[in-house]
Amino acid sequence: MTVAGTLLATLHRAGVHLRREGDQLVAEAPTGVLTPDLKEELLRLKQDLLQVLDQEVDDRAVGDELRDARRSVAALLSAAYQRYQNDNRPPVAALDAAVGGLALSTSSSVHGVVK
Repeated sequence: MTVAGTLLATLHRAGVHLRREGDQLVAEAPTGVLTPDLKEELLRLKQDLLQVLDQEVDDRAVGDELRDARRSVAALLSAAYQRYQNDNRPPVAALDAAVGGLALSTSSSVHGVVK
């Protein structure tokens, strides 16, 4: 992780949130957290911090796209599986014709002489 990335993570844990507004770096922090030394460090690393913030925005956008893609793929697979099940399940009329219109039960037995 870069110095700017490490600083950003440390600040986030301290409750400091940085964001980009145009070319400006805007900090929202609890009272007393942004000391003069820390403000100086933020100014020194401003361009690097802006790049890290931009990368985080890009990463979130890619994450959102991947989540949406996974949902779409899951829906397509579900529909395809349902279609597969329906296509490979013999219709009731075909089963009825195959058994000659007789209702068969697994508990039925046939008695008689076989010639």
